[in-house]
Amino acid sequence: MKTYQLAAQSLSECGVGTIFGLMGDVNLAYLGDFVENHGGEFVAAVAEGGAVSMADGYARMTGGVGVASVTHGPAVTNCTTALVEAVRSRSAVLLLTGGTPDVRDHFQDLDLEGFARLTGAEYRRVRKADAVGADIAEALARVAATRVPLRAGSALRPARSCGDG
Repeated sequence: MKTYQLAAQSLSECGVGTIFGLMGDVNLAYLGDFVENHGGEFVAAVAEGGAVSMADGYARMTGGVGVASVTHGPAVTNCTTALVEAVRSRSAVLLLTGGTPDVRDHFQDLDLEGFARLTGAEYRRVRKADAVGADIAEALARVAATRVPLRAGSALRPARSCGDG
């Protein structure tokens, strides 16, 4: 099974029914699989911060975990204000982002852990493709238990820079 399929399956198996976000080269495959093969709903946002705000509102209204997904690089920085609001409100929000291609001096490279720390959110990085399912389950459980938003970076890379998506 490909990495993006494992991610979609894990989200579904963990009870995620709705993901708010803005699609990009990193999250397109798993979001498509989540909707097409697992019956999930994707609610598109106009901007990345809006996706996090929608996940925040969802968490506050349902008492569950709100999940947002954006691509890498500047898309992550566009989530700053909304993520700070979710942190200060102790909302159960999981922000899934992809990783920038592992290329020297990539123009969209960003210290994702530093970004999470700046906002007050926790950070987890999926380092191995075969661990994506367990890592998503752990992140969802952590957010639900602590009500501290978590920014999860993953082994998912833009499709053009890895062999299995």
